[in-house]
Amino acid sequence: MRLAWGEARGLPCPRCGESLRPVDFQLTGIPVFHCGGCGGMLVSRRGVKALAVRFKFQRDHAQLYESLGTSMAEEVRVRMNRRLGPDVGEAGVG
Repeated sequence: MRLAWGEARGLPCPRCGESLRPVDFQLTGIPVFHCGGCGGMLVSRRGVKALAVRFKFQRDHAQLYESLGTSMAEEVRVRMNRRLGPDVGEAGVG
């Protein structure tokens, strides 16, 4: 991150011209540059490559994660309906 601070010193936002500051992307140790003016993000080629390598497993298994999330949500819904009744999500509607 120390190197990223040095890079950011002379790096204006390509969209609005404000100065950029480095942030650690999702605590991965990979710096991305955030603009305080427009909220944009700028990532170096080296950073993009590191992020692609870091998140390859999630991309390769996205369908598995999606189905796992769906089944977990359904299980929670069933438990809530058992405990509180089937009208839990509909209270106050109408």
